[in-house]
Amino acid sequence: KLNERAVFVGIDEEYRDFVNRFGCAKIPCVVTNTSLELARVIKGHKHFIGNGSLAASIAIGLGLNINYEYCPHSAHYMFQRDNINVF
Repeated sequence: KLNERAVFVGIDEEYRDFVNRFGCAKIPCVVTNTSLELARVIKGHKHFIGNGSLAASIAIGLGLNINYEYCPHSAHYMFQRDNINVF
């Protein structure tokens, strides 16, 4: 289902890494030029999968269901909510 409904937001290098790691070449990369454009793309979905980024902050603020990629070598903001799953 991820390949059928998802979009990727981020820079080209992140997108290429994502496709190489997870084999989700059918997921389109949506280019946004402003934070408002990014928020509008994110708001169009019910779920967010990603790491600690501006996109994740927007998704959290919009109340989306979150699958949050945690990296022990990075600084993170963490929220406790029933609809946030940390992996």
